[in-house]
Amino acid sequence: MSDPIRENMDEVYLKCVDEMEDDPEGYYLVAEWKEDRTPVGTCCIFPESGNYDIGYCIAKDHWKEGLGTEVVDAIIRWVKAEGGKSITGEVADINLASVALLHKFGFSEDRKTRYKKWGEETYFDAHYYKLNLE
Repeated sequence: MSDPIRENMDEVYLKCVDEMEDDPEGYYLVAEWKEDRTPVGTCCIFPESGNYDIGYCIAKDHWKEGLGTEVVDAIIRWVKAEGGKSITGEVADINLASVALLHKFGFSEDRKTRYKKWGEETYFDAHYYKLNLE
């Protein structure tokens, strides 16, 4: 929900996107169909001192197909294999599907926050959700 609409993708935003793959502080991944490798979503993972902050997005054409569950499950398994102690993710309060998805995996509200949509004066009340792995 924080990503801009096409009309608001300025040079700064496009530069960030262009340089993502070279970011030494995080992982940016594309979720694909297993059968034909068609992209169906994205996710990102940022490790810091045992906590891994995550984000994910499923293409609207593929909502309600269980792909969010697969992506979050894969992230959790990977973080556990890396020895992570916790996982956090920020979700807009109105994004009920994502809130439910994190609750499904045992995440709980950690702290209240608010963020601004890139290139707009649109703000979202949100929460960070946390899953302790220890």
